Amino acid sequence: MAARSIASLSLSFGLVSSAELKLTLQLIEQISTDTYDPAQFEDEEKKRILAAID
Repeated sequence: MAARSIASLSLSFGLVSSAELKLTLQLIEQISTDTYDPAQFEDEEKKRILAAID
C-alpha cells in the first residue's frame, strides 16, 4: 500500500474560536505527563499469546 501525501487528502481547515483553543490546550495539559514509565502498562497482547501457547 503506497503512502498518500497530505496534499492528496483534500482537507479543509476551519477557524477555531479562542474558547475552543483554550479548552483544547487545557485538555492537553490535563492528560500530559512529563515522564513515561512503561512499567505502568501491561502488554495484553503478549499475555494473550503466551496463554495460548501454554
